[in-house]
Amino acid sequence: MSQLKVNSIIPTAGLGSGASGGVIQVISAAKTDSQTISLSGQGTTGNLSNLSPTITVTGSNKVLITGFISCDQNSSNYYNHIGIMLKRGSTVVGLGDADGNRRRIHSGIATATGYYYGNRGGATGAINFLDTPGAGTHTYNVELTSSYTQNTTLYVNRSGQNDNAIYRGRQISVLTLMEVSV
Repeated sequence: MSQLKVNSIIPTAGLGSGASGGVIQVISAAKTDSQTISLSGQGTTGNLSNLSPTITVTGSNKVLITGFISCDQNSSNYYNHIGIMLKRGSTVVGLGDADGNRRRIHSGIATATGYYYGNRGGATGAINFLDTPGAGTHTYNVELTSSYTQNTTLYVNRSGQNDNAIYRGRQISVLTLMEVSV
């Protein structure tokens, strides 16, 4: 079996002056199991299980994080949405700006829109962020939160209604890390 190991790949014409951004490595994790999480009020879930990829970064290179989270919720409040919080270790990264009492999150999942309540089927929220973690080994993970003040149950990778029927799909959630040269 042959192996080719390189630190980077450069086009035959070379990189332009001041160019950077070559992908050095890609690490990806896919959560295919379902998870049911009870939230007390506007709390957070803690790290989702089976979705914590680890990457070792060289020097001042950056990490491009992409992916999505599939989730549903049981809230009867159709204004409720699920917030995604992206974390590097215990540090939350990729947040919106602070503004009053508004919760800072990375992105959101609108599972209960219009006049439809929860338990209708999973929706997805996108993840996309360029992080500057510094050299070393870093583990990324995701927490979820509810905007509703009452207790809420979140269902990752499945709908709230879980009857055994073809119209109740099972999804996956994915977190991909790419080390990018600077």
